[in-house]
Amino acid sequence: MDKIKQWAITVSAVSVISGVLINLLPENMAKRYFRIITGIIVIYAAVTPFTGVNSVNFSLDSFLRDNYKVSENMDKYSSSAMLSSAEKAIERLYKEKAQRENMDIEFECECVIDSEEIRVISIKVYSDEAAETIRLVELWTEEYGFDKAILTFEGEKK
Repeated sequence: MDKIKQWAITVSAVSVISGVLINLLPENMAKRYFRIITGIIVIYAAVTPFTGVNSVNFSLDSFLRDNYKVSENMDKYSSSAMLSSAEKAIERLYKEKAQRENMDIEFECECVIDSEEIRVISIKVYSDEAAETIRLVELWTEEYGFDKAILTFEGEKK
């Protein structure tokens, strides 16, 4: 009885998902091909238990579980990419400001995602110009609103 129930759920789910996807597509040649492909998939899902083909075991539970894992991995990847982009943008912002002041300074920024917000944790400043550099970078940091970030001043970047 469980196999019949699983079969009915699978065929229903495939049919509903196919119908929704078909209705989301605009009317064009691709939609026609998509209808044919989804029709074949629905028919395959419906007749597979009767053909004795056991090589493909499609279950909605495993399909959703696998897609959840893929989605979770994509979330991690996109978070990492967002952090990297934010860090590079902030480093570029400081570098351009330093260049306008005719200062040779390198920056390294570290960010985290905190409550779905990107927060600057630390900014490393690589320069030989000590007192003037510290004062200016501290002013820029306040100006940009990163005053909670930990500023560390290093020598020249290697």
